[in-house]
Amino acid sequence: MKKIHLIETLPDGLRTVQGHLADLGGKCAVFSSVNDALKAGDSGDLVILLAHRNLEYFKKDMDFLIRSNSFSRIPLIVCLPFRLSEVKAAEEIVRDITAFELPVNKLSFLSTVARYLKVPPRRVLQIVITIQSESNNLKYTGTSIDFSETGVAFKSNADFPVGHTIAVNFVNPSTRKRLFLKAKVVRRTDIRHDRTAFYGVMFIDLAAADSAELKGFVTGGR
Repeated sequence: MKKIHLIETLPDGLRTVQGHLADLGGKCAVFSSVNDALKAGDSGDLVILLAHRNLEYFKKDMDFLIRSNSFSRIPLIVCLPFRLSEVKAAEEIVRDITAFELPVNKLSFLSTVARYLKVPPRRVLQIVITIQSESNNLKYTGTSIDFSETGVAFKSNADFPVGHTIAVNFVNPSTRKRLFLKAKVVRRTDIRHDRTAFYGVMFIDLAAADSAELKGFVTGGR
């Protein structure tokens, strides 16, 4: 499991950022200072620094991270408080570093985190989707759990076996475009008390336009 070191020199945005990271399912260790993170020894796979409002403190924290033998070798994301993000000196410090202004844009932030962790980005979103079996014209509804560029997890009372080919369609809330995607059922978990099931399906035979639309939908590009 990928490990994230979240350093919160001030609590600004901590709860929100933690909530966003929970959507990726990674292990997150929280430290109240850069010094505490350095003492922990294990640098993890990604460091996220919630920067201090004070420019001088921020400079010192960045200097410690950059000069650290262990932390300097792994990706770093800096989240800047609103007032600090407008200071030119702070902009210079993060010029060659990935930085976000608090509050972060969730989809863009998670897409960047996923890229650094080398895991597929996911968008946790509950919307109504329509599912149709390839073998007949029966249509069912379901509720999405999360989307990725390669598939979707959803809950439905439909009865599809693993390996079955289906069509999934839903509306991208940002562009209002309806997507019709072919998919194969790769996972099914039955829920006996309400006669529904959780499904995991993988998209197949995607057209280039659908892939582009799906990527924007998942990562927040549109």
